[in-house]
Amino acid sequence: MYKTTPRAVVFESLGILLRKGSPALFGLVLLASLFSYATPYFLSFANFLTILLQSSILLMVALGMNLVLVSGGIDLSLGALLGLGGVITVLLCHGGTAVVISVIAGVGIVSVFGLANGLLIARTGLPPFIVTFGTMGIAQSLALGLSKGSSLPGVPALIRYIGEGRCIGIPVPVWIALGITFLVHLLLSNSCFGPHIYGIGANEQSAILSGINVKKSKIKVYFLAALLAGIGGLITIGRMNSAHPTVGIGMEFEAIAAAVIGGTSLFGGIGGVPGTMAGVLVIGVLRNGLDLMMIPGTWQISIIGVIILGSVSGDVILRKR
Repeated sequence: MYKTTPRAVVFESLGILLRKGSPALFGLVLLASLFSYATPYFLSFANFLTILLQSSILLMVALGMNLVLVSGGIDLSLGALLGLGGVITVLLCHGGTAVVISVIAGVGIVSVFGLANGLLIARTGLPPFIVTFGTMGIAQSLALGLSKGSSLPGVPALIRYIGEGRCIGIPVPVWIALGITFLVHLLLSNSCFGPHIYGIGANEQSAILSGINVKKSKIKVYFLAALLAGIGGLITIGRMNSAHPTVGIGMEFEAIAAAVIGGTSLFGGIGGVPGTMAGVLVIGVLRNGLDLMMIPGTWQISIIGVIILGSVSGDVILRKR
């Protein structure tokens, strides 16, 4: 009888994906096959859960970034908003505010920043890059000022459970990430909102002529992106048992990389949730494998930077064809 092994399954999947032409999934399985030979622990179930747990926060930000990119925009403020949301939540808890109210306020205030981004971009016509770059600076300054530039320990037990707890043996952040991924996928595929933002990203003038409320749709996109970043911030403080004002800085670029690796175009109109999820896992597997191989963090940043350049370059080349 033929006996299968995890490595045999990995290589068989690699061949299938190569034949079917799925770049993100092909890259995912290729990395898994390489790391499975580099370290025997990589293909263990415990490490699989670790990868999912480590990827859950980036997935929240990447899902929001995917919505923005599909609509033809970009949001550089998401990483800073993630950090600000965590700082606000912990400060309110320290001040005696009920945990649930603190969580709602932290995520809600971050969402208001997204609403402001959307309003400025939709109503004034300012470039998304400029608007969200300004918002990024404001959010970073507020987070640093409110926290006085230091970590804020002492996260309540309920929030720690959101970041560290387990349900049926699976980490709670993984359940949250999967649930929100499913909801965002439904939003794009089973509602008029999805076709609207795809239409806006593909050709905004045609979308206007088709009767799509472009301004309203853009406002929704930036609001939802900030909301998802706020949820990511909540998971972050639960995992770290503290809030830090700079914890999310740079995550917006990883989110862009994950979305582009998953097939989302930087020029708008193309992209989806499954691809973005695969792109996040590519980065998660890469980080995890490099950690297991004891590769220093500085080199990891360089490697991910190369992946970002390659993904963006590939998107540009394909767009020109």
